[in-house]
Amino acid sequence: MAVDQKKDILQELEELRRELYLSAAQHVLTSREIYQVSTNLDRVIVKYLKEEYYK
Repeated sequence: MAVDQKKDILQELEELRRELYLSAAQHVLTSREIYQVSTNLDRVIVKYLKEEYYK
């Protein structure tokens, strides 16, 4: 179960990273867009760390 959650979180991170790269390739990101992506990424990282260290 923990392995599945870890894969889900890593997959979520990869999707956010891909979204950021695609957005950057299409146009210059605004401060608001950068903030939103950064916040989403932070949430996923925190989720991953909680799963990893507070089992």
